[in-house]
Amino acid sequence: KSLLSAEDFDSIARTCHNLKGIAKPYGFPSLGEIAKNLEEESINKNKQNIEHLINQMSYYIQQYL
Repeated sequence: KSLLSAEDFDSIARTCHNLKGIAKPYGFPSLGEIAKNLEEESINKNKQNIEHLINQMSYYIQQYL
């Protein structure tokens, strides 16, 4: 969320790219899908969708990890 506040879309995209690569092998394919979508929205600098996906990721992590 702090990266979004700073509008650091490149860092969000880079972080999500790494996360999507490791999520599925560790048994979290849904988390990988969220990370993939978040990476794409960060590249497009779509703040509204990024915020929604961050909230979705946060919920997922709270529920399953």
